[in-house]
Amino acid sequence: MPGLMRRLAGDRGSMAPLFAVLLAGGVLLGAAAVVVDVGRVYAEREELQTGADGAAMALAQYCAARPSGNPCAPGGLAAALTDARLVAGRNASDGRADVTFVCGMAGTTSLRADACPARPANATGCVRQRPAAGNYVEVQASSRGTDDRRLLPYSFTQAVTGSPGVTVATCARAGWGASQRVPYAFPFMISECSWKRATADGTEIGPHPENPFRPGRDQNEETVGREAGGCDGDQNIAGLIATNEATCQKNVKVGDTVIGYDAGTVLGAIQGQIDNIVCGFNVLIPWLLDFIGNIFGQATARIVHVPIFKDGPTGGGSVKNYQILGFAPFVLTGGNIGLITTPSYRNLLNWCAFPLDVTHPCLIGYFVHDSLDGPYGGSANYGLTSVGLAG
Repeated sequence: MPGLMRRLAGDRGSMAPLFAVLLAGGVLLGAAAVVVDVGRVYAEREELQTGADGAAMALAQYCAARPSGNPCAPGGLAAALTDARLVAGRNASDGRADVTFVCGMAGTTSLRADACPARPANATGCVRQRPAAGNYVEVQASSRGTDDRRLLPYSFTQAVTGSPGVTVATCARAGWGASQRVPYAFPFMISECSWKRATADGTEIGPHPENPFRPGRDQNEETVGREAGGCDGDQNIAGLIATNEATCQKNVKVGDTVIGYDAGTVLGAIQGQIDNIVCGFNVLIPWLLDFIGNIFGQATARIVHVPIFKDGPTGGGSVKNYQILGFAPFVLTGGNIGLITTPSYRNLLNWCAFPLDVTHPCLIGYFVHDSLDGPYGGSANYGLTSVGLAG
């Protein structure tokens, strides 16, 4: 053992020359440069992916909230791209990122005036193949240096290899379609027949409203819940979901069968009004604010998502089963719900029910287009479109 210790002691200091050789030869510097710069590349790519996702969602929301064939036609995304680039830039630590619109479809119509470029085989392309049809937009986000070149400059590697930097890019795709679920459905439901009659079978839905709210001259204020005939009887007019919640909202999805009060019967209407009394006060307070705002041209477009149910609810008496088909965005300007009756704040002569008439719940307002984040799919779209990432 003493001999072994003497031999080990004789090896002391042998690493110093080796370290000096590696340092002089640039091996350690090169390794350090690679570690630092590769880490920067991965961090940059993560930031770009988040920015690309946000940019794709922003473009999809822009298209989804507007009627088909509007500004999302080929060459019509320039304004939306400006906002999408701002979204991507906010996700970059240096605030600099470049966003390019790559491809998109609206149904079977391309959103590009020319053919979409081939999908890259490397990591800069989206993971999934592009769908042959449907609604989607695809963007590419890339690094942008201070000289506006799409190049991420190296911190140390350039001194070793002479390479100025590397282009980092990533892809995101977002799609849209009829909303399948809303976490805040309004408790007042109308039948598909009522919706078709109010919107001329879906051809008279207003664009997504801007604030302050000023409906277009060709937009008509609609009353729903007080139709007389034409929808196979009173039970196909409207129904009230029992919420009894301060939020005046209900988590509902397409295909659900919900229990509701038949607003076409006196007993059902009264029961539904009483169960939604808190909801009525939640509608009244914003109505007062909008009434005042409308005087000065500053009313707010308060959109509620009205469930659309399949014609012919089942069950007997005042309580029935309603199958949910979808959701219609509605700018509420007045109505009679939860024992609170108000005229339209845009026209004080427009009442859908007499004050304190609990037997006729109804809504006054405008059907419009709207969008939200969430699951989408199906064929029936009543104006509410959901947006989500799609590979």
